[in-house]
Amino acid sequence: MAINPLYENQLKGLLTDPNSFSGTPGFQFALNSGLGSINSSNSAQRGSGNVLAALTKYGTGLAQQDYGNQRDFLGKMTGQEQQYGLGHEQNANQSTDIANRYKLGSEANANTRTANDQQFGLGMYNAGNQYNLGMTNAGNTAQNNYWNYMLGGQQNANTAANNQNNYNLGAGKNQIDWFNSGTAAANGQANAWNMNQANELKWKPYAASAY
Repeated sequence: MAINPLYENQLKGLLTDPNSFSGTPGFQFALNSGLGSINSSNSAQRGSGNVLAALTKYGTGLAQQDYGNQRDFLGKMTGQEQQYGLGHEQNANQSTDIANRYKLGSEANANTRTANDQQFGLGMYNAGNQYNLGMTNAGNTAQNNYWNYMLGGQQNANTAANNQNNYNLGAGKNQIDWFNSGTAAANGQANAWNMNQANELKWKPYAASAY
C-alpha cells in the first residue's frame, strides 16, 4: 500500500508558488507582537518614513524567516516521510517475500508429501507384485516337485517291473536250460545203454561158440 506523500506535496507547492504561503500559525502572533513593539518604541514618530521602513523591514524579514523555517520543516518531514515510505515498502516487500517463501515452502512440502505418497504406493505395489510372483514361483516349484515325484515314482515302478520281468525271464531261461540239460543227460544215458545193447548183441554169437 503506497503512502500518501503529504509533506512532499506541501513542499512542492511551497517551492513552486511561494506566494501561496500565508505563514505558519505562530507567524501572525509574532508579526503583531513585533509591530506593536516597534510602534510603541517609536510612538512619537508614528507615521514617519523611518517607522514605516522599520515596520516593513521587520515584516518582510519575519515572513522570509517563517518561509525558510516552513521550507526546512517540510524538507525534514519529507525526508522522514520518504524514509517511512521506504521502510513501509521494504516491510511490504519483506512480507510479500516471506509469504511467497511460505507458499513456496508449503508447495514444496506438499509436493514432497505427494512424492512420498507416490513412492510409498509404488513400493507397496511392487511389494505386492513381488509377493504374488513369489507365491506363483513357489506354487510352480511345488507343482514341479510333485510332478517330478510322480515321474520318479513311475520310473521306479517301471524299473521294478523291468527287474521283475528280467528276473522272471532269467528264471524261465534257467528252467529251460535245466530241462534241456536233463534231456541231454537222459539222451546220453539212453544212447549209452543202446550202444551197450548193440555191443552185447554183436558179440553174443561169438561168445556162445566159444563154449
